[in-house]
Amino acid sequence: MIPGLKSWAVKYGALANGRFGSNKSGFTPTDYVFPTFGSTPDPNVKAIENFQRENLFAFTSRELGQLDCLPTRELMPGNLQNDIMPLLQRANWETEPAQPDFTRDHLYPLQNGKGMWSADNDEVWNVVEPIVKLASRMLMSIHVMPWFDALLNGERRPIPDHRLHPADKKEEDLQSFHVRGFVQAGLEQQRDDVFKILCTKFRLKYGFMIVSESPEGPENDPEEALGITVTNADYMQYDPEPKKSWRIFNKLDFGEPYFEDDALAEVGYSFESIINSGIPQEFLYDSTAHNPPLGHFLGRYWPTYYHVFARDLDNPILTAPDPHTHNEYFPIPISFYEDIQQEGFWSVLVRQFGNNVFHYRALKEGSRVNYTVTHVAQGKYKSSDPVRFTEGDPLKIVNGQFKYSVKGLQAAINLTPEERDALKFGQRLVTSSELQETFWTDAVEQQASIQNITHITASTSQAISTPDHIHEVYLAIFNSTRQAITSHERMIAGIMSQEAANDAIFSDRRKSLLAWNKGTRSFIRQLIRADAQSSLSLGAEELKMEQCRMALWNPSDENTRSGNDWLEITILQNARQALRDNHPDQCKHLCTHLLGEDWRSVFAECAARTILFAVGKDVREGWADRFMDLQKMTSILESLRAGAPGYWKNEVLALHTEIQSLLLTRDPATPMHVSPQQGVIVGQNPQEDTKVASPIPYPPTSPVDTGKMEE
Repeated sequence: MIPGLKSWAVKYGALANGRFGSNKSGFTPTDYVFPTFGSTPDPNVKAIENFQRENLFAFTSRELGQLDCLPTRELMPGNLQNDIMPLLQRANWETEPAQPDFTRDHLYPLQNGKGMWSADNDEVWNVVEPIVKLASRMLMSIHVMPWFDALLNGERRPIPDHRLHPADKKEEDLQSFHVRGFVQAGLEQQRDDVFKILCTKFRLKYGFMIVSESPEGPENDPEEALGITVTNADYMQYDPEPKKSWRIFNKLDFGEPYFEDDALAEVGYSFESIINSGIPQEFLYDSTAHNPPLGHFLGRYWPTYYHVFARDLDNPILTAPDPHTHNEYFPIPISFYEDIQQEGFWSVLVRQFGNNVFHYRALKEGSRVNYTVTHVAQGKYKSSDPVRFTEGDPLKIVNGQFKYSVKGLQAAINLTPEERDALKFGQRLVTSSELQETFWTDAVEQQASIQNITHITASTSQAISTPDHIHEVYLAIFNSTRQAITSHERMIAGIMSQEAANDAIFSDRRKSLLAWNKGTRSFIRQLIRADAQSSLSLGAEELKMEQCRMALWNPSDENTRSGNDWLEITILQNARQALRDNHPDQCKHLCTHLLGEDWRSVFAECAARTILFAVGKDVREGWADRFMDLQKMTSILESLRAGAPGYWKNEVLALHTEIQSLLLTRDPATPMHVSPQQGVIVGQNPQEDTKVASPIPYPPTSPVDTGKMEE
């Protein structure tokens, strides 16, 4: 890692160009917003989110994360069973400079120093192999597409004169290819023949390149070499070697045809638009930096004026119809990339539903961009700022067709075993997609509740404060807080269902929700103190927040032992150790300091008060009040244990058992006498034993600096 760079800046580059610090990318997701008293939004956070919206089609990184569109969580391992097709096998990758075909005489070293960017380097091939295995699966299924049949066998029609702009009337040999009404048998063999010709006759070769240099050689413009396919035409034309042969190095020197009524001739993009129901487009991709894209959007329409730059420049822009003058972009969930690496996706779903299955993950949250055309024939235009929208038309929701296909299969009575497998797999994907949509809806509703609280607190400071008005204000804040907590509960239930459906842990979401939980716990306690009339009852909300926290954070998981949740566990461990070592003052200091933190959890508060009671069980002053508090905590812990996940139940039970033992403690003010018959200390009832269980032992840890309790 470059010294000083934050993790996102290392991976994606410091793309903010120093606007928020020289070591930051500007795209790290901001925290979930929680309610606060008497504070205004952080202007730096607002500036960062505005910067993100400028670059992410009006989305922020936090919103993309809530939509599961950021590569920030672990994915289910791929299990594709297919072989790599011969065209993409390791032997067809560059292991040395392609000379004498090109003048470039070197390969490119890996940044980590572990060899070269070459397929014979295991460091490289271990990354490339699952990619080409997936590519093989996609290409070997191309024969089922009417588009592919049209490319090889469809009717070729000359472009009619009315589709040419006046300046292009002189163009000749412009053609379009068209889908036939049927796909004949034998297309699978044609597919294999095409791939065989590329592999044997042209000896297609793959290799790696850098953006600052053409892979052909320094005499070529690198700007024209971004992911190109080239032939060795110069070598074939000028080199005197008699035994030379043509080769393809993954733009051919003939014009591409138009697909049906497309306004642009670009076979590759046409293929993408058919299989994906749109064109994938990177976001946060900087072609001048050695960084991967942060994710992808799906552009719904092809072709648009934005795509004019990518067309075959030998062919003109057609009219009637023209390229689209707008596009709609939808962020693609990373669960899509996860699913297409699963064998069942291909062997079960694609076989049953065809390429329609590729569209199941598209979302309803999108952004629209308009293009104002300034020169029609040359394709020049100006883009508008993107505007967010939520697609409400069921006919336009991209994943609707797949859902209907699954429901149609579900309605069938007699299913074959293959159809049953497809139904089961399809239902899982539909359920996962719907859970994600629900999570996003809950996040939006939660955000609206927080904005309402912020509005109320801001407007209240300027209003006349009568007792009735103050009560109304606190009641409104209470209701919005309760709504936000309800959304929080649903988001956690949703994330756990998603994790189960995807067999993965969404650690970043859990971390963000924990941060929101901590901030809102603090706000609830501030609200309790501010409510001078004690008109609000927030105990139930505190319990809900604690049950949510327990669902999100496992104290036994070594990977999550950080932050305030682990800090308060450490403080309690040290307090118990101080009690065992007979250091009551240190023990009381740790517990009272923890109880003074608004972010403390309900469980930690119960534990701290239990320890303090044990320290002062022989102190008469205030004993009755402390004893009543101890009794209340038993019912609190019983409620927590009823809703706690398995990994918390034993912790809650241990604390509950400890309190039950302490409740046997005698009030120091109660007259005591010694029974000569039994030889034990008794009170008014000599039959009651006063033996007290020792506190639950926790492993001692190093002392905590309570002055640094906040992260």
